[in-house]
Amino acid sequence: MYFFIVVFTQFVSRIPHALSGNLNCVNDFEATMACVLTYDKHVNCSGYNLVLVPSLSNKNYVCTLTENSSNSYSPFKCGCTVQIPKPITGDEYTANLLKGLNTVNSVKIKPSEKIKPKAPVIISVNRTDTGNFNVTWKTNYLESTPFSESLKTQLSYKMKGDSDEVAKTINATLPFQEILGTELKANRDYVIKARSFSMKFNSQFSDWSQEVEWTNPVSTQDLLKIVIPVLCLLLIINICVCHRCYMKLKASCDKIPDPAKAPLDKIIPTNVKVLQPPKDPPISPIDVFSMEKPCKHLLSEGSSVPVETDPGYKSHQHSS
Repeated sequence: MYFFIVVFTQFVSRIPHALSGNLNCVNDFEATMACVLTYDKHVNCSGYNLVLVPSLSNKNYVCTLTENSSNSYSPFKCGCTVQIPKPITGDEYTANLLKGLNTVNSVKIKPSEKIKPKAPVIISVNRTDTGNFNVTWKTNYLESTPFSESLKTQLSYKMKGDSDEVAKTINATLPFQEILGTELKANRDYVIKARSFSMKFNSQFSDWSQEVEWTNPVSTQDLLKIVIPVLCLLLIINICVCHRCYMKLKASCDKIPDPAKAPLDKIIPTNVKVLQPPKDPPISPIDVFSMEKPCKHLLSEGSSVPVETDPGYKSHQHSS
């Protein structure tokens, strides 16, 4: 019995271990085929190769699987990329997953039905004179090709630190787009990313581009929204202070009596005393003597003083 167990164990160990999961291959419509194998249970990817066998050619394309957990919701995945000719309608490949020389998985792939565009690259985010923002990017495809002309770009922008669920999206046909500054909060940082897709070629969404950050500064309108209410508040306070000062000054002035409003009996007294000269003023003999003596002295002295007359006057008097 023990002998049969050992033989069975060695037989099972020789069976190649197959990676349980989903093998998916996509191309960028140019020359790159990317294949990804996702699985639920962690398995070492080393030692596994992927061989692409085209139906219209004898040349095989081989790549080695490596672990890569980026851009996937699955906790584990293996993947690789290989350069193939540009896909055309009707092409078909057989993807064989090998462990050593043993095939452990095989799927059929039509490249024209499995298109995933290259991730775009955001070139710049510039603020305009009107306060809006111009976003420019490139699709990484030649503009003259039909595939490039069919591409559309989905932009996703949000405030830095917010989750992707609250991000706003814009679908653009041309490689530039204007974001209204009125839809953004002032003095905040924003990030934007982009991805491409083509409805005409039934493509998948590309991977997201690298995020580009920019800041929405405080605009003149935002400043006015802040300054005007503050000025109005200061004006109201100033009016209240001036009114209070006026009322205090008016109350002080009201305490001063107004002669125009006072009654006459309080202005003119009833007992009026008028100053009048005395009826018989006393006369001093000294004053009379002192007044008469100078006059007599002047008269006596004046009679002895010779009076000179103008000679011309005399001649004029005689001629008449």
